[in-house]
Amino acid sequence: MRCPLALVPLFAALILSAVASPSAIAWPVWSRGAPAFGACCLPAGGCALVTESECTSLGGSYNGDFSDCSTAPCAPETGACCFGFSCQDNYYPSDCQFQGGVFQGPGSNCGQVFCNPPTGACCLFPFGGCVETDFITCRDNYQGDYRGNGTDCSICPPPEGACCLGNTCENFLSQSSCQFQGGVWLGAATFCQPTSCVPVGACCIGTQCSDGLTEQDCSFNGGTFLGSGSICDANSCVPTGACCFGVGSCGTGYTADACFANGGIYLGDFSGCDEFSCLASGACCLPNQPCTLVLSAAHCLNQFGGVYQGDGSVCGPLTCCPGDFNFDGLVNTADLVIFLGAFGTPVDPPGSFSVDLNSDGFVDTADLVIFLGAFGNDCNPPG
Repeated sequence: MRCPLALVPLFAALILSAVASPSAIAWPVWSRGAPAFGACCLPAGGCALVTESECTSLGGSYNGDFSDCSTAPCAPETGACCFGFSCQDNYYPSDCQFQGGVFQGPGSNCGQVFCNPPTGACCLFPFGGCVETDFITCRDNYQGDYRGNGTDCSICPPPEGACCLGNTCENFLSQSSCQFQGGVWLGAATFCQPTSCVPVGACCIGTQCSDGLTEQDCSFNGGTFLGSGSICDANSCVPTGACCFGVGSCGTGYTADACFANGGIYLGDFSGCDEFSCLASGACCLPNQPCTLVLSAAHCLNQFGGVYQGDGSVCGPLTCCPGDFNFDGLVNTADLVIFLGAFGTPVDPPGSFSVDLNSDGFVDTADLVIFLGAFGNDCNPPG
């Protein structure tokens, strides 16, 4: 029988070993017809030492009888590959790593592994900022620059956006840089717009209130601007006007209810104060005898509980107690003596002397009639 050529190298090695050390070699026993084994490259990667027929049944590629898996050109065995927190099966190690994954070992599958990737800083562009996440999420979800496992966001540039410096707007400033210059940062990835830094607020157009208008837009629509940063509420556009709190005392910006609640007289919606707003209309005698000028009979009664002396009346020494010439609160004989002492004398100017009760410039019978009408009055407050 002729020796197969494939066995020649094996027999040569055995002969050389035997020559070197005849007692150290264990001579194999070859059985005629016994199947030969060899390396079989499997379809899913990896290698198995099987017969040629077994390799064929496995769908593999047989590398020849007596070939060895350690030298066979087989692709490595596939396994699970983790991409961030997700897992995919049947990846070769090189393909897994090339695509940014983490190979979980030959023969592994996603039912056996738990993908819990390491995290690090993911720097965002073009406006700066950072999130801490895994490599795959940084790359696929944020299109960011992953700075390595275990890194934190302190190594990334801060986010940038528009900044209002007064009424001027500048792009691409970080929040700290904007605030350092006394500005108002409008947020990451914002851009300056024509109205970005124009103050806005509430605007009253009649009794209707609108938010977010500039003063210019409010005025253009015939409204009243309530101030930068103001917002509408239930009372924002209730009409206001001037309120008189007494003779010569006028205030603006009061609603009718607020004016009345503070004891004033409301002069009407959108009214203002001037030198004629709160002029006196007459004298009012109060319950405790003093006299004050008031705006109207209603003002005298409602505000002071007094007695109105008529339009054009003024407060004089005897306005609220005529005939009480000695101001003791009583009109009696003591006052009659004073009156008689002045009887028949002229008064200049008229009304400048209290005995001239009708202010006609003479102390005469006309004043006597008024005095006798008041004689006996007690002008002192009760009690």
